[in-house]
Amino acid sequence: MESNKNEIQIKNSFQKVKEIDSVYTNGKVAVSKDGEYIYTTCSEDVYVLKYGTAIKVAEIKGDDDLVTSFSVSDNSKYLVMASRSLQIKIVDLDTKSTLKTFKGHSAPIISMDFDESSTLLATGASDSSIKVWDVERGYCTHNLKGHSGVITGLKFKTINKIVYLATASENGNIRIYNLNKNKCETVFNSHVSVVKEMQFSADGSIFVSAGRDSIINVWSFKTKKLVKTIPVYEAIETVGIVELPESEGSKKIKRTIYIGGEKGQMRTFDLETGSEHPILINKINADQIITQIIYSSQNSELITVSSDQNLEAFTIGPDFQLKKSWQVVGHNDEIIDMGYVGTDQSFLAVATNSEQLRIYDVETLQCKLIDGHSDILLSLDVHSNGVYFATGSKDKTAKIWEFSQAASSNDEMKSGEYNVKLVGNAVGHTGSVGAVKLSVGEDLDFMVSGGQDRTIKLWDLSSLNYSGNSSSSNSVTSLKTKFTVKAHDKDINAIAVSPNSKLIASASQDRTIKLWSSQDGTLQRTFSGHKRGVWAVDFSSVDMVLASSSADTTIKIWSLSDGTCLKTLEGHTGSPLFVKFISSGMQLLSSGSDGLIKLWSLKTSECDLTLDSHEDKVWTLAIKKDEQRFASGASDSKIVVWEDTTQLELEKMHKKEADNLLMNQALNNYLMSKDYVNSISLALALDKPHTLMNLFIDSIKASKGQTVQDMADGASDGKEVVYLGNIGIDKVIGDLETEQLGKLLVYTREWNTNARLSYVAHAVLGCIFKYHGHEKLVKINRVREIVSSLIPYSERHLNRLDRMLTDTYILDYALHSLESYLVPDPS
Repeated sequence: MESNKNEIQIKNSFQKVKEIDSVYTNGKVAVSKDGEYIYTTCSEDVYVLKYGTAIKVAEIKGDDDLVTSFSVSDNSKYLVMASRSLQIKIVDLDTKSTLKTFKGHSAPIISMDFDESSTLLATGASDSSIKVWDVERGYCTHNLKGHSGVITGLKFKTINKIVYLATASENGNIRIYNLNKNKCETVFNSHVSVVKEMQFSADGSIFVSAGRDSIINVWSFKTKKLVKTIPVYEAIETVGIVELPESEGSKKIKRTIYIGGEKGQMRTFDLETGSEHPILINKINADQIITQIIYSSQNSELITVSSDQNLEAFTIGPDFQLKKSWQVVGHNDEIIDMGYVGTDQSFLAVATNSEQLRIYDVETLQCKLIDGHSDILLSLDVHSNGVYFATGSKDKTAKIWEFSQAASSNDEMKSGEYNVKLVGNAVGHTGSVGAVKLSVGEDLDFMVSGGQDRTIKLWDLSSLNYSGNSSSSNSVTSLKTKFTVKAHDKDINAIAVSPNSKLIASASQDRTIKLWSSQDGTLQRTFSGHKRGVWAVDFSSVDMVLASSSADTTIKIWSLSDGTCLKTLEGHTGSPLFVKFISSGMQLLSSGSDGLIKLWSLKTSECDLTLDSHEDKVWTLAIKKDEQRFASGASDSKIVVWEDTTQLELEKMHKKEADNLLMNQALNNYLMSKDYVNSISLALALDKPHTLMNLFIDSIKASKGQTVQDMADGASDGKEVVYLGNIGIDKVIGDLETEQLGKLLVYTREWNTNARLSYVAHAVLGCIFKYHGHEKLVKINRVREIVSSLIPYSERHLNRLDRMLTDTYILDYALHSLESYLVPDPS
């Protein structure tokens, strides 16, 4: 039983099951009217996401140039996108097909808006031109002039069957066009800077505008007069109106203005009084600008879009109280380190080249940003209990965090989800902390850190509260060191702790790995042999060995007892950046700067599997405790989740073998009973060209030696030509599907290379050409390649037959010449 168990532990197959990729890279964001989907700009494409998640539902491909603007019709039927190539593309959202592509302006389109009927589309360009299009009929209905400079905002509103279009430009002027009369009715010129967004009230009586001149203007649209100016003391990028009942059951509507801008804070104002509501949410990001706020009436949520490519949603409660409901990170930049957290390991803690820690829900792909460090995160390690984890940063500190899935009253996320709390702070390094590692085992005894200052510090964690009550206190423990050692001559890249927590291994740019005692920091052994800096190190959980990977492209296995190099694994074309023992120490996972993930067998020292899904350096792998899944993170901003499918593939193989056995038996039975239909189909399915060839040869021989001339004579007499000796077999060939025909053509190509079998090959070809037209044949996979290789051999066979025919004429000539010498028959 033990050997069988070990067999199952050896992995040889992984499949990609999930990918966390960029879903927003700056630009416009929109929400469908029904609140089901979010539309985001991602470089030259537009992505359709399931609302409240980063799960990609569809991808609307652009034209290889950056998208400058897009708009979605209210009926969710059309999406229109414009790019730097000046092309406008109209897409049917039901079929995701392109309906029309055309050039609309002579300069890039900056702003777009659909009217409420989803028929008219307005586009505004950087050359101050504005055009209105009938999307369904596909022509321009209006060409509006009057602005100077870039068109920065467009907004439709239909009032009493009159279609109005509000337009704004970079000089702050707002023009109101009556499209029914095709003229500008009025110009609002109270702004002195760029106006990015405008909004009408639901009944069209109020018009609100805001700009980078730090004011909100409220206009009476009926009188076209300025009613109110609200100073906000920040450049505004986005503005809107939310209209809700004043109280539950009330018919009176209360209007609230929301804005976002350079302060990174969503602010709200009472439209009637102009007074600002108390700030009920923390700053989204003080260093980032809010570029857009979208109101989803179906979900009663306000979604903020920030310049750091993040989306955050806030549920609107009584008295317009806002509570954060979800967050999606649009772009991760470089993934540096990560690990699974939570008791069920359903979340990923991710360190990117940002000072904010990111916690991903692996199922919904929602993400929470955690502040704490003041500079880029460089390292991360999760304790085996999934509750505590450590981070190291360029800010010269290391921190201990507690991950709690219990609800708390002050939790920013939905009740019952999770909370991340800083519980320990380690200050003492004089350089970036590039490596952190927690003790192994049930108890959290210590943390080891190392980095740019070339020292290793062991921090005592006994003062932390392990009972789970630490979340009830806001205090952060200042950690103290047990020892500090000058460990290496260059930067420390990685640290590992042995399974019993008694040994510490450090890997450095000085090309060495060193072994230390965790009790007093004494040096136990130095491993030398790598030719360049060492990137990663790991202890085996079973054997007394250590694995290391280096910029010299090799992975080495070292003996802990005597320090010798036991194995050198070669296969990466770049630096292996991460190594980890799995399968009870029998296999090794590595990832490298070549973008590849490799699975190694330590028994054979060979690479058993290579996974390729990244386009840049794969810095880290996060492996679940049961080793059934692992995640890879790379410089290409992608996180890929892989699942072990070894057992599944083994079951598939066993099932295939059993099925093949049954099918082989069935094939023999069909051949015995001369059931040609099933015989040919099964021979193709089982990939048995020899059986198929023998079937055709036997059939042709059984046809009493019918020749090609016999076939031609039969055809001239009106009889059906039989190519394979039996009309039933010919008709079976005639009924084959495209995939089966492809297989048969490949077999025929092989038979055609042998002169003795060429007659069979050409009989099959004749039968195929008789029953299948070129329309079907061109659909066969690689048909051009197959036909190209058939032609030379067929020409060779034709020449050989032609020579044989010529030789027969010599015999005729000889017999004719001998006729005069023959003695006549006396009879």
